Amino acid sequence: MRKIFIGLMAFFAIVVGGLVIAVMVVDLNQYKHTLEASIKDASGYDVRIEGDIKLSLRPVGVSVRDVQVSEGGNAATVKEFAIALEVLPLLSKEIKVHYLVLKGVEVKIQKDANKPSTQASKSPKNPKESTQMPLVEVARVNVENMNILYMDVQAKTQATVENVNLAITDIRYDGTKEGIRALGLHAKGEIEKVRYEKYTLHDIEVVANLRDALVDISQMDYRIFDSKAKGSATVDLGAATPKVSLKEHVPQLKLANFSKEILGNDLLEGVLDMQMDLDFIAGTQKQVRQSLEGAVVFEGKSVGIKGYDVDKILSGYEGTQNVGLMDVGSFLVAGPLGFMLSSSAKGAKAYEGMKGGATAINHLHVKIPLGKGIATLEDVAMSTGKNLVATKGKIDMVNERFLGVSFGILEKNGCAKYEQEIEGALSKPSIKVTQTTLNTVVNMASSLFGKATDVARLPKNEGACQPFYKGKVEYPL
Repeated sequence: MRKIFIGLMAFFAIVVGGLVIAVMVVDLNQYKHTLEASIKDASGYDVRIEGDIKLSLRPVGVSVRDVQVSEGGNAATVKEFAIALEVLPLLSKEIKVHYLVLKGVEVKIQKDANKPSTQASKSPKNPKESTQMPLVEVARVNVENMNILYMDVQAKTQATVENVNLAITDIRYDGTKEGIRALGLHAKGEIEKVRYEKYTLHDIEVVANLRDALVDISQMDYRIFDSKAKGSATVDLGAATPKVSLKEHVPQLKLANFSKEILGNDLLEGVLDMQMDLDFIAGTQKQVRQSLEGAVVFEGKSVGIKGYDVDKILSGYEGTQNVGLMDVGSFLVAGPLGFMLSSSAKGAKAYEGMKGGATAINHLHVKIPLGKGIATLEDVAMSTGKNLVATKGKIDMVNERFLGVSFGILEKNGCAKYEQEIEGALSKPSIKVTQTTLNTVVNMASSLFGKATDVARLPKNEGACQPFYKGKVEYPL
């Protein structure tokens, strides 16, 4: 994206220079090829001006139609570009712009890991000349109807940003500073839609300031899963890799919409309160995971799971005669969030044998602190009409592995009456074989043969047990 916008800015600089030299004296259309060649020579970007260049007296300015900028797989087109200048400041070698308008902007950005960087070859020929910039002030920039397509060739993913409208004011460029630190501005924008894989944000409203390489996004409102969300963020562009601090709050996340859009079924109902407070480096996927700090918390009451009676599944294996042991084990491995996380057909198939009925979750609470690439399941539990179930342990987000994750069905005192430990990769988890696991399998087998047994329960001496869970969710009354 930076390369594309550098190319556009180089084009705008050439046009402004043309104004300074020949305001209303010459027909710039005859110099199209000269302008294109100058930009190519200065920046390395291919620029084509397909439309007319028109000059105006009141205000003094220029408008250009159908501009194309390209470099490799990246490209940008501007349907209409217009700029108006103040004349008197030019005598003091200052550039003051009344307004700059960009309409019908289409940007295509392609990330190709195998493509060598050509940044060095695109530096201006004389670095000393490039730093001798006049003081630039721009009163207003309007961007209308901009669309962006981003493609990651290696990851085989893409993101789209549709119908962006920006009003940028208080724009200053200080030639005494270097790089992004020289630029300051205030921006207010509206974006119709942002889509990445299955996730879509709608009706985004943003208010931001840029000062000394720090982007302060004070307002970031949008809709996700037809639920209103609010957020704020800061992005430090002064470092080699941008540092991001993000706060988000979705007070009424509609689970029915989440279930249909992400899971592709009608499994969940109710609402959740979701909050995120995260700091990370906006680099590669591995860098993001390694640098993640903060916490994710969501909580809901009166949440429903359609088509599955969790209490029946957990109640001493009643009715399990028609359920395969792999299905029962799959549920125990997945824990209380298994239904939400089974977004694939393969994951959902594990629960086929348990279908029937419904579950009313009285209280669902998930708190996951993040740090140094590790997600800690600090307070992850849910209560149904008859049971309290919880998950604890850690997840290695960088290497995508379970680290001592256990799922427990709990007694009223917080001790586990049944417990399973999960190990291995996230993509292929397995049950860790312990004495408790063996007892549980014996109990399953006994239930299938119609012989009730209680060997999977921990000792009845409540005073001697180690509480499995001490969190926010209480045992059902």
